[in-house]
Amino acid sequence: MVKFLNKGFVKCLDVMGTDHTIAESARVSTGSNKKTPEDDEKLIKYMIEHKHTSPFEFAELTFHIKVPIFVMRQWVRHRTANISEISGRYQKLKPEFYVPKTFRLQGETNRQSSYGEVNSPSPKIIVEKACVCAWEDYEELLAIGVCREQARMVLPLNIFTEFYWKIDLHNLLHFLELRLAPEAQEEMKVYARDIERFVRNQFPITHKYWLYRTGYKA
Repeated sequence: MVKFLNKGFVKCLDVMGTDHTIAESARVSTGSNKKTPEDDEKLIKYMIEHKHTSPFEFAELTFHIKVPIFVMRQWVRHRTANISEISGRYQKLKPEFYVPKTFRLQGETNRQSSYGEVNSPSPKIIVEKACVCAWEDYEELLAIGVCREQARMVLPLNIFTEFYWKIDLHNLLHFLELRLAPEAQEEMKVYARDIERFVRNQFPITHKYWLYRTGYKA
């Protein structure tokens, strides 16, 4: 298992369907009897080129993912999936924080973008200090009887969370197209690249023609 951002990970837990499943779901509407692997590929190529998306919703993938909360907040903007996240109300959270090795500069023309590198050790020192202080405050609140659901409010956005994520292939490809774009946040890209690898392995024909359409360099 590959670790991302120090302690994060992506695990593919379950896959429903194959490239053949996608092709067969499309054939239901046409009554076609062409079912060879070559026929499947031609059909998938046609559907991707012409944006016939519904057959790709008949394949699903389920992942177990661990990310910092500030990355999770971008993830949940993709509302076409099912999510079950670890609860800081039910259990005490773990002192696991993401501290970057390098810090980027704010983009000058795009408020969402970043570039380059801050040439100073100060950001890392500041973030590490904040994590230590926040965790001490969290434990102190718990020790004096504050409930978990309130005590967690002092924790920073770089603490790790975990969740299960189930999504159909159509919406997963849309997720990848957005989160692998050049302007996407780097911390999100490292997860998207690994998820793209699962798609390539499980749905090689769909993946091939998705690459052709998007121009993404795997």
